[in-house]
Amino acid sequence: MTTDDLARDVWQLLLQVTIEQHRERYERLASESDVSLPQAQAILELDPDRSVSMSVLAECLHNDPSNITGLVDRLEAKGLVERQAHPTDRRVKALVLTTSGRTVRARLRQLIDQPPSDLDRLDAAELSRLRELLARLAGDDAPRLLAR
Repeated sequence: MTTDDLARDVWQLLLQVTIEQHRERYERLASESDVSLPQAQAILELDPDRSVSMSVLAECLHNDPSNITGLVDRLEAKGLVERQAHPTDRRVKALVLTTSGRTVRARLRQLIDQPPSDLDRLDAAELSRLRELLARLAGDDAPRLLAR
């Protein structure tokens, strides 16, 4: 087997493990938190300590700003976010998490950060090696990702 074949196999396995786990987990967590999947993603993108403009949220979600308005309307109706005037540009609406929104975000973050039970198949040495290899692939982003 060539290095290219091995790399392709590794990539396919990483996609299979992460995408299936990620999608199922997000859907379950969103449902448990009484929000839709897009709403959960938006809540997780919002910083609990500062406001974010709707256009920035749209960028973070890789979505068109026109689609964000309805999403934010629904989050606001649930009491999870508030629109506020931007401090320097009154044409811009800034979003902040409410106390309830911060609680939902913290719960979502806690549940997402719990490793899937599939990792129980690996012993400590295997987990350590996998972490080392993935950190190497993450490069400069590894310290930021590991510090979460």
